[in-house]
Amino acid sequence: MLRRPWFPVAAAARPGLGPGSLRWLEAWLRAVDGLGLDADAMLAAVSTIQIYVHGSVAYEVAQRAAGYDAKTWLSAQGAYGDSIIASGAHPTLIRIMVEAEGPHRADQNERLFASGLRQVLDGLAAALPSG
Repeated sequence: MLRRPWFPVAAAARPGLGPGSLRWLEAWLRAVDGLGLDADAMLAAVSTIQIYVHGSVAYEVAQRAAGYDAKTWLSAQGAYGDSIIASGAHPTLIRIMVEAEGPHRADQNERLFASGLRQVLDGLAAALPSG
């Protein structure tokens, strides 16, 4: 989707159900069919996944459009980050600022996306009817 930054906006606008979108919708619904969900729960599961994917793509597209570069941004925030840490006013944030490795990785967005998607799917799996 990153190669088609217009897609999340177009998908959110609810375009007509043409042959291509019908095939995609069928594939999405087939992926959750047979899990013991009723029709409304199937639509909710599919929508949850789609919204997560579209939102993640829209966020990354916006970062790219703004010329956002995490490494440059982190470097520019250095002195301010140091003052936040020195203040001691936000202990949880400070711990994360000191311990987190993710923001410094070149593949930050990919890792965040994969981790978030795993959490979404785990949450959906936990909500499945038992038996």
